[in-house]
Amino acid sequence: MLPAASAEALGAWLFQIGAVGLETVDHETLRYRNLAATLPEAHVQIVGYFPSDQHSPDVLRDRLVDWLCAEGCDDAVSSLRGATIAAEDWAEAWREHFTIQRVSERIAIVPDWLAPPEPRPALTIRIHPGRAFGTGTHESTRLALCALDEALRARRATSLLDVGCGSAILSIAASLLGTERVVGIDNDEGVFDNASLNLAQNGVEGVELSAIPVAELDESFDLVVANIIAPVLQAIAGALVARTAAGGRLLLSGMLDVQLGETCRRFVDLGLSHQQTWSQGEWRAALLRKERRG
Repeated sequence: MLPAASAEALGAWLFQIGAVGLETVDHETLRYRNLAATLPEAHVQIVGYFPSDQHSPDVLRDRLVDWLCAEGCDDAVSSLRGATIAAEDWAEAWREHFTIQRVSERIAIVPDWLAPPEPRPALTIRIHPGRAFGTGTHESTRLALCALDEALRARRATSLLDVGCGSAILSIAASLLGTERVVGIDNDEGVFDNASLNLAQNGVEGVELSAIPVAELDESFDLVVANIIAPVLQAIAGALVARTAAGGRLLLSGMLDVQLGETCRRFVDLGLSHQQTWSQGEWRAALLRKERRG
């Protein structure tokens, strides 16, 4: 287990070194599964899966220790655990980690091998868990979905940009909620096969997927959404504001409570106004508005 603020950075690094699957377990995940909370506050557990014929457990552990120490997460070293799963048990073991996520009364995320719950929530999204972030097991994804649902019901968007689209879960939600044009971008082209599969099995057509960096896009959108860790949100703030149309809105998720103020101030300094905040556990989402000129 490690501090929640380091979870996404570790997840990205695990995929970089060859993980084929990843799960983030936090307090909300435990609550949905009716399990006792066994994690310290503001901490998460990361479960990564690696092909045993390509990775030595001892080498993996050594690399993990080096990464944790370099990131100031020395306390997490003592909680490292490893196990070998037989090939014939792989698919079942992988599936055991994913259940239906009841995000809210209106929203459910359903793994593609399970039947939707009854009565069926208004927004039911089928997801094939893959290497892309956004399977619904992380609080920031659930928070972003709830915020997006509320924002689009309050005011429809004619166009939406999903920055760091991952599994395309937010793009799917936006399309199902009536957004006419949706563009999803991600700097990891490896996520697009999974994103395309998820779009197809939700009957969503017309979503444009691209690896173009947000700073290189030459158009603006009625609503921009970004579920990314706070340091990255701050680093690309100028580009996110530029992609937000005059009178449009910017929805940010992926911030911890302690990061909310600093992150929102960065965008307010760029001319946006802070409209609303959502909370789930230690995570925060914020809606900002770009005023019309004149």
